[in-house]
Amino acid sequence: MPKVQALVIIVVSAWLLPPVAAQAREGDVLEEVIVTAQRIEQNLQDVPMAVTAFSGDELAKRQVVDFEQLVLYTPGLNLTVAARTLTQPVMRGGSSDEDGPGVDLAVGLFVDEVYLGRNIDFSFDLFDLERVEVLRGPQGTLFGRNVTGGLISVTTKNPTNEFGGKGEIIFGQYNRFDVRGALNVPIIDGVLATRISFSSRNADGAIPNASGPDLLQDDQDSIRGKLLYTPNDEFRFLLTSYYLRDRSVGIPRDIVGFSENLLPELRALIDPDPRKANIDAAGKYDRRIWGVSGKLDWDIGFGTVTSVTSWHKNRSDLSTLDVDGTPEAILTSPDNVNDAEQFTQELRHSYVSDDGKISWVGGAYYMNIDWFSRQGLDLIPFPGSFLGIIGVPPVLGGFFEQQIKTSSYAVFGQFTYALPFAEGLRLTAGGRYTKDKKSGFTADGGGVTGPAYNINVSGDWTAFTPKVVLDYDLTEDILSYLSATSGFKSGGFAWVTTMAEAMEGFDPEKVWSYEIGIKSRLFADRLQANIAVFRADYTDLQFRSGTVGTESFVGNAGAASITGVEMEFQAVPTENLTLFLNYAYQDGQFDELIIGETDFSGNELPLTPKHSFNLGGKYYFPLTAGDLVFSADYQYKSTSFLDPENNAGAVQKIDGIINASVSFVFMDGRARISLFGRNLTDESYITRVSSLGVFLGQVNFANAPPFAQVLAGSFNEPRRWGVSLSYEF
Repeated sequence: MPKVQALVIIVVSAWLLPPVAAQAREGDVLEEVIVTAQRIEQNLQDVPMAVTAFSGDELAKRQVVDFEQLVLYTPGLNLTVAARTLTQPVMRGGSSDEDGPGVDLAVGLFVDEVYLGRNIDFSFDLFDLERVEVLRGPQGTLFGRNVTGGLISVTTKNPTNEFGGKGEIIFGQYNRFDVRGALNVPIIDGVLATRISFSSRNADGAIPNASGPDLLQDDQDSIRGKLLYTPNDEFRFLLTSYYLRDRSVGIPRDIVGFSENLLPELRALIDPDPRKANIDAAGKYDRRIWGVSGKLDWDIGFGTVTSVTSWHKNRSDLSTLDVDGTPEAILTSPDNVNDAEQFTQELRHSYVSDDGKISWVGGAYYMNIDWFSRQGLDLIPFPGSFLGIIGVPPVLGGFFEQQIKTSSYAVFGQFTYALPFAEGLRLTAGGRYTKDKKSGFTADGGGVTGPAYNINVSGDWTAFTPKVVLDYDLTEDILSYLSATSGFKSGGFAWVTTMAEAMEGFDPEKVWSYEIGIKSRLFADRLQANIAVFRADYTDLQFRSGTVGTESFVGNAGAASITGVEMEFQAVPTENLTLFLNYAYQDGQFDELIIGETDFSGNELPLTPKHSFNLGGKYYFPLTAGDLVFSADYQYKSTSFLDPENNAGAVQKIDGIINASVSFVFMDGRARISLFGRNLTDESYITRVSSLGVFLGQVNFANAPPFAQVLAGSFNEPRRWGVSLSYEF
């Protein structure tokens, strides 16, 4: 079926995974959505910033189990995934392609108010969630780590004082068998309650591999426990612990661009089908993530004092990873290790006056991370390649290592005041002072990027990031706002690079973002329209270039900017029907970028498509014994580059992803049987690339460089379908 016809069917039948506000079965109107985007509970429509919120229940119904799937529903948010230990999020032009301990991400991740914004932390199961909030633009004032592009905030479900639970079993393609559930138990009525949640994912490989085990096998188990203590109305303590174990097998790697430039001997071994592989080292995970956090809320009469204390550990071992994407043992990573330990402490005070005209959030924050990373690398130059011709000897047991200890201190505050001379007009002002310090070592075993080295590195950086917002109630149902917000990402140190660059490091990244927006609820809560227009100006934007020869380059662009429009529409046009349409336009470029001797100024920012949208709907068909629920959605992202050089082969285009499901809901909504499918048209797009021409490309010494360009990388997951059986009590 042509995509246009499929899209028409979706629009006409109005199927969708809606964001949280679109659950309109009860009363057939859009419900109120409560978020904590400003560290206090607020109606989403009262928050003067661009925020998208999703309910955990709806994400579970649509089998959204990780961030790679979530990103399709959020225009303006993008993600590159090379492995579960290497996830790089991008939002409003802010990205961080370097993956070592000496670098911070531009898009932060917070889970139950705890910062986990390292690329090794992004891959975990999304299960038993209350909601997910996506805050776009720099969050330089209220959140525990400054982020320049935006952040994702995940809130898991807390214990309640009612006994209950839920369970779900999923059968699917590739022998998929998943089990997840939760049990809520009140221990002392009104005083002590606990909630235990678990998730187990198991499946055979979805990508057949001609030279070894099939790829994308799933073997991951997670558990979370929460204990809530509320001895009185003024005191509340929540203890959370969690554990994940991942022993999955098979990391896809393929030739994704310029396959015509491959050496003929290698070209004959490559299958151009992105859903088939021929790699000699499949890769195997052994990941363990665990931690504990405690949150105390104490009502002191004049506001609430909140303390959030957390300890987090992430140990990831990835063995026998193919780098070159061919069945030949040219570039192999025999061992990859990430071992990170983190402690954070936040203490804050929040206050909202009885009349709502004054509110305040302020406090202090401390974070300490000790992160060791090792990337092993074996190199056997292939005959006829550039390295083979110039006689580079094999490198067995090569490695890159880096250990960085990061300490961060911050004080922050934000104050909102309803101006007395104009009803409905409010002024918000805030700021954060941050001091970051990084120290440790960077080491290279030698033979790939040059001579071996082991050097000590250290640096510290400070920044003040202010924020000013003016918002005004145009009517009771329409909020307008204008904001200027700054963000800061500290400097750092590259690791898979030359000794000179490792010693030099790179400078902090700073951004000023300007936004004007409208939030509205119209037609008796049947239509919600939120629109934001923004511009962000970056100074010293951090970037990583594609591999040139055997080296990479990490540094600062002189300047970069992005302008855009984000629109979110949700509607209940008739009984039992919900619809939504989200659209984002982004125009981002490097205003000043020089890599080596080449001027790339004017290039587009990586993973920043000009156009992206998603649309769809959900329809309830009442039956005597329950409801038949049809839902579907469609996502599109226009072409974007994956690297700052704007390499012609390093491009991504999501040319229409279609997901759909049909469910029978019965027993007063407590039981559900669903048939679902993701990526039904089996669209493929590139998620990450590396330039490996020096290892794989044809050679012509009359050219500069003398080797032809070849790109290796990863594609998105293939089509998947399954059946879900769930029950809630």
